[in-house]
Amino acid sequence: MPTLGAKEDGYEGIPYYKASTFTISLMKQFRNHVFLKDKSAIKKFIKSFINETDNEAQLDNLTSLLCDRSSSEPLKEALLTSVLIGSRPLVEFVLQLFAEFPGEEYCGCSNSNAFPSHVTPLMLACFCNNYSIVECLLIRDHRIILPHRPDCVCKMCQLTSQTVSNRLLRLDTYRAISSEAFLWLATKDPLLAAINLAQDLECCIETDSDHKEIYSSLLSRVQTFSGDLIQQCRNLEEVDCVLEQPEGATLSECGTTFPRIRVGLDAHMKPLLSHMNLQMSISSRWMGAWSEGNERLFRVTGRVLRHTVGYPILAFIHAITGGTLIHSFMIPYARYLSYVTSYFLFIFAILSLRFLKKTNRGNSETSMIELFLEIYCFVYIFGQILSEFLEFSRRGMAKYFELWWRCFDFVLLYIFVGSFILWLATHTSPIPETLHRKHWVEYDPAVLYDISFGAACLMAFWRIFYFIQLHRSYGSTVISIGRCVGEVVNYFVIMGIVIISFGLGLSTILQPYSEFYTQQDDGSKKSATLTFPDVFVSVKNLFWGFFGYMNPVDYNLQVGNSGTDLSPMNHFVTRIAVELLTALYYIVTVITLLNLMVSLLVKKADEVLANENVEWKYTRVHMYLEYFEGSMAVPPPFNIIFLFTLSLRKFASGKYKLIWPDLLIKKNILEAMNNDSLSFSSYQKLLIVLFNRYRCTKFYHYRTMQQIDADDKKDNIKPHLAFLNGSTSTNLSNYDNLCSSYAS
Repeated sequence: MPTLGAKEDGYEGIPYYKASTFTISLMKQFRNHVFLKDKSAIKKFIKSFINETDNEAQLDNLTSLLCDRSSSEPLKEALLTSVLIGSRPLVEFVLQLFAEFPGEEYCGCSNSNAFPSHVTPLMLACFCNNYSIVECLLIRDHRIILPHRPDCVCKMCQLTSQTVSNRLLRLDTYRAISSEAFLWLATKDPLLAAINLAQDLECCIETDSDHKEIYSSLLSRVQTFSGDLIQQCRNLEEVDCVLEQPEGATLSECGTTFPRIRVGLDAHMKPLLSHMNLQMSISSRWMGAWSEGNERLFRVTGRVLRHTVGYPILAFIHAITGGTLIHSFMIPYARYLSYVTSYFLFIFAILSLRFLKKTNRGNSETSMIELFLEIYCFVYIFGQILSEFLEFSRRGMAKYFELWWRCFDFVLLYIFVGSFILWLATHTSPIPETLHRKHWVEYDPAVLYDISFGAACLMAFWRIFYFIQLHRSYGSTVISIGRCVGEVVNYFVIMGIVIISFGLGLSTILQPYSEFYTQQDDGSKKSATLTFPDVFVSVKNLFWGFFGYMNPVDYNLQVGNSGTDLSPMNHFVTRIAVELLTALYYIVTVITLLNLMVSLLVKKADEVLANENVEWKYTRVHMYLEYFEGSMAVPPPFNIIFLFTLSLRKFASGKYKLIWPDLLIKKNILEAMNNDSLSFSSYQKLLIVLFNRYRCTKFYHYRTMQQIDADDKKDNIKPHLAFLNGSTSTNLSNYDNLCSSYAS
């Protein structure tokens, strides 16, 4: 019998098992043989259920356990052994022996050498990923108590000590519910269950570092399952049905396009989000009506020009009418073009300000053009702040700052707000505008404004990287750089500790000599080099010394003159100690830490580039969903007008309700959530179809383009599958022979 799932091409056949009234009569006979302890008859039954007929030791052990009726413990061990063998008929025949021990079939063995006490039959079946036995046990009302996360602060968790047994119970429980069999058969919505489970496993990885590798393996398995599920969809209608399910999403996201994608992004389900089916579906929504048919070049060019060259006029009309006119702004790709154009106009305004500032004669006088450009820049920034605030209120702090460009925007907008305050202070200052810069104090608002606005302009140009992420080649590079930022931050933390420690040590040694000098023979005074006079200066000099060689002359030691002849005194021990500490500093920083940073960055970049396809598609989904939001219809600064008029329209319609922090929510969504009346029947029917297709993939072996694309993103997990039957088709043939012999 070939191993299920091992062949690349071919057909193995789908065996089925269905209990009948004759099966019940066989169970009665099996039960009688057990009570009579007829071991030969019991072995005959068992041989018909399993393939390993030559393993007499296995048969003898299982038969002995079945015949031992002194307590429920031997029978429970026999049940677990049957589950481990993988034959559903055998499991069902053993289960009916628990009539004298009600409720014991749900528990594990308390004194078994083979099985831990916390492992139940359903958990063991999930370990084996045996769909048939999992189904059998679920029908008999077997359950798995869901574990509490390591960060749970409920009263029960506070009273429970973190013992080894409790940790093992949590690990094995997560292992059981992470199996494909449990997710498919024991949950109402397998995809949502996998997403929620992935979030729990991520929390376990962060809080339980001792078992990080185990939880990471389970997380990878769950993420792979989500990709396998979406892979069974064969058209965009089925994909859209899966992605449009609002269950699990927040109120503000229930009415958006594809709320299930947003839930998947929160759980970082990269195999799901980078799958070919999902990418085609979201790309179709991204282009909207522009993706229909083969458009002519003239029409495509006209559409692009409308949202680039003609963007200011069209955006103003769409904003002032609250979205009732210029419906092309409902297309996410058109919004993206408008945002890119708007941002480049903002960059052009900054460049124009820099060009106009070249004619400044050192005073704070500004022309009308400069004033207009500055006002435009700050109005644009306030529009961007409004857009980011809405995104922040929808996502929450933790989810908002997960993306690198959100953190970058926060710093950028913070600096621009500071620049705006200094700009107001400059224009309201009583100091005459014609006063030359050389007469200003060092903390004059105009000086501080130039500094802050210069830093803001620098970061504003860097934000162009955000837009080019959608380009495949440049986007992969930008994503790789973004992933390396975390490693750089960790390195700087370590580097800071090293520099401060050496600065403290060197300043402690040399600070007593900072004010000393030596009288030379020619009468001149030679003072000590003030490289390490105190901790602050020492740290600063060591930081800059990291980027170049620090000469021993830079920390020249002067003690003074002593003796009757006032000869210069030299403390050679102190000098040698300082030089050794400085040399050790360079050994630690340059030879060790610098090479460590290079290794970490190369390793991180290799990880990203190895999964370049997945990482780029995952990031692209994040960007796509940003432009699916209704508040992103027009870019700054026109979004200030648009959001005001749109809010008036929504309030006037009476169909929305203000709820913090989700803001305006449709009342029909609230009613549906309160009454639990969201339609779920069509989705459940689709799940049955997807499960049947998934089941067939284990017996019909050929690779579609979807499978080839998915296999590039995952490690192939080969579960032990036996749908609605025993472990293999041979089990059923033996069972049929048994039925025939007893019938005759």
